[in-house]
Amino acid sequence: MINTIDMTDTHHVFKSWCLRLGGWLRPHRLGWALSVLLSCVWLTAGAAPVTTGEITRPLTLDRAIQLALERNPDVKSAENALQAAEAARRAAVGRLYPQIQALSWYDLFPTQDELLLPGNMKIPTLSEVAAPTVQESMGKMLDFQRNEFQDSVFNIGMGLSWPLYAGGRLAAGVRAARADSRAAAYRLSGIRQKLAFAVTQTYLGIGVAKRSEQAVQASVRHLSAAETNLQEFVRVGKRPRLDLLRVQARLEQTRQLLADTQAALVTVRGNLRRLLDLDPSGPPLALAAPNGTPDVTLALQPLAAAIHTALLNRPDYRALLSGVEARRAQVSIA
Repeated sequence: MINTIDMTDTHHVFKSWCLRLGGWLRPHRLGWALSVLLSCVWLTAGAAPVTTGEITRPLTLDRAIQLALERNPDVKSAENALQAAEAARRAAVGRLYPQIQALSWYDLFPTQDELLLPGNMKIPTLSEVAAPTVQESMGKMLDFQRNEFQDSVFNIGMGLSWPLYAGGRLAAGVRAARADSRAAAYRLSGIRQKLAFAVTQTYLGIGVAKRSEQAVQASVRHLSAAETNLQEFVRVGKRPRLDLLRVQARLEQTRQLLADTQAALVTVRGNLRRLLDLDPSGPPLALAAPNGTPDVTLALQPLAAAIHTALLNRPDYRALLSGVEARRAQVSIA
């Protein structure tokens, strides 16, 4: 059987609850009820979860670099600067092309009349200007033409302009805009490379810090076992107490080293979260298991060639070169 709800009964129930609530909220209780309601609203707003884009799956190095490049504000700013430089380059090149303009103007003649355009003029018939005498005929002709004049004219036209020579300023402006565009591209590449290097260094540093922590923990366990054994030897008089004190001092130093290593691990984990535009105080990110480091054999170059190659591979150096070219082009414009 399907239960049905009678709207009349529902209305009566709601009305009775409203009457009970109205009787309970007396004037001396109204302020207390409002304060409770506002407190609930404030607690609900304060407990609202904040979307931080947390990463739940194990993170590989390539994925970490990709996320950092997608979220980093410096990369986005450099991309916008590159788009602006590209737009300026296209605008500079566009000045070399023909330009078509629609023209319109309005002329007003307050003291003298202007003749209508020929397409709007009317030609009088013979009956309109015919008269017994020449003077009367000329008077009718003037009266008719007086209506064919006006005191304002609205004109519409189209203009075509093509710069042929401007003293080299247009070509120099194009060169400067292209150099600025290349400099912006190199700056973007430099920021991306620095960010990728920082993420790689931090990502690998987490593994190094974890292995260091494990090694120090193993040292603490071994020293603790040695301390226990030495205590037994000292108790039976087989070893001097000085050996026990030395092991205890070494154990305290190792424990302090363990605390420093754990603090460094927390710091490097927070740095990775910061590079991924996450809250540094959040939980540590799960990293994927490494697949091993490939064996890479580098071909050695002469020192001069190696320096030249290294400079050409640096985006900041190439950005400076493009900036110099842009300044030279601007000097040519001036």
